[in-house]
Amino acid sequence: MNIIKGLILKDFQTIKSYKFTILFMMILLVIGGFLNYDIITFIPITMPLCFGMLGISSFSYDNLAKADKYLLTFPINKKDMVKARYIYILLFTLFGSLFGFICTILVQLVNVGNIDTEILINDLSITFGALCGINIFTNFSNTNYV
Repeated sequence: MNIIKGLILKDFQTIKSYKFTILFMMILLVIGGFLNYDIITFIPITMPLCFGMLGISSFSYDNLAKADKYLLTFPINKKDMVKARYIYILLFTLFGSLFGFICTILVQLVNVGNIDTEILINDLSITFGALCGINIFTNFSNTNYV
């Protein structure tokens, strides 16, 4: 388990340079939701997809840097590497989903003054669809990894 935790931390370090891009994207979406209430339907799908795609980009970075060959010189097997990557993407996507859902609730509270349960259920289904979509995309885009 320590190996998987270390690999996940390595992936977080890889994406560290994107922290300002992520923050800027989140701020733009929330401000857009406050300015135009119609954009509220985009927040619960955009956040998990963007966070999930950033998680998937760690595959590309490691591919370009040939990090997999380097990591395999250590006592790490490929199954642990794959588990760590999928856990990392799942954590990243779940955080994006949670953050997008909280932002949607905040935008509703500020613009309308209350939480509309119909919109809330719609946002939950959109968030769940985004989670499923990013998981399907991850499985199809990285089939040659194992």
